[in-house]
Amino acid sequence: MPQPLSYPGVYIEEIPSGVRTITGVATSITAFIGRAWKGPLDDAVTITSIADYERMFGGLWRKSTMSYAVSQFFENGGGQAIIVRVATRTGGSKAVAASLNLSGGTQIFASSPGTWGRNLKVSVDYTTRDPSDTKLFNLTVLDDSEIKNDSEKQGGTGIQETFLNVSTDTTSPRFVKKILEQQSQLIRAGTVGANRPNATAGVSPLATSGQDGQDLTGTIIDGNSASKQGIFALEKADLFNLLCIPPLTPGDSGSDIPLGTWTKAATYCEKRRALLIVDAPRDWTVSTGGNAATNKITGFSAIIRRNASIYFPRVKLPDPLQGGVLDTFAPCGVIAGLMTRTDSTRGVWKA
Repeated sequence: MPQPLSYPGVYIEEIPSGVRTITGVATSITAFIGRAWKGPLDDAVTITSIADYERMFGGLWRKSTMSYAVSQFFENGGGQAIIVRVATRTGGSKAVAASLNLSGGTQIFASSPGTWGRNLKVSVDYTTRDPSDTKLFNLTVLDDSEIKNDSEKQGGTGIQETFLNVSTDTTSPRFVKKILEQQSQLIRAGTVGANRPNATAGVSPLATSGQDGQDLTGTIIDGNSASKQGIFALEKADLFNLLCIPPLTPGDSGSDIPLGTWTKAATYCEKRRALLIVDAPRDWTVSTGGNAATNKITGFSAIIRRNASIYFPRVKLPDPLQGGVLDTFAPCGVIAGLMTRTDSTRGVWKA
């Protein structure tokens, strides 16, 4: 604000500078696409630690190559990751959320597909703020570690959630469907009956409900741009710099990512100015991988090379789920972690 000019003299007026500090842009946010034990499907979820992954996606799972890649990413210096969980979407063996029909017409679902939801226990009581209100009830859900109805027989996490004074009234601010959608990590409400469920000490979902789905295929990862599934779920992310798509199935006899999927992923990375980390096929050896006679590297000539890099050989690391026995893993998670660590300790100019 200018000073009042009340007498002759020299006056100083300070004005805001137009200079702004230059903010650094992230260079090593890594996106992972693959199968997970639990968690939202076809969504881009940002995590910053392996603990985040364990809480939201269930941690290591033998059938999930992505779970190992994410673990190796953080072990080797990774800082921020975006997880896209994909699963079988159609057909008789698609991934399905476990469900439970309570009395009064109310249906409860696990918050995401998978057999992990078979371990959930739900209880209802009427100790509410207004016992005379026949629409109010308290809902408690436990991810029981003792049930072990899931496909891996590992049991639940032991997490318990309690929601007080929820209502079956759709006009209530405590409408149970809305409260569970916004506050629960474990369950969602489907159909909500007009009457509150009967009070129960604890009910388990049917052991036959909840399915993990079949092994992944390239088509599942390709997804759909219109519905933002698969690779295109990354449209929901503002920025990512590296993209990892671990193999479809684990082990030496598992399935690699098809070349067509690598091509689509590299094209998408070009659009998003990101780098695709390609895992070399399982059958590559030191003598055949770059040998002109076998000509294996030219098989990747269809992908956009300026936005992709291929790493060989695969890495041998202890498998925590197999008692620490050495196993072979795709290198994408390790490489992405090393890139992140180099960026943070040295700078993006260091190869």
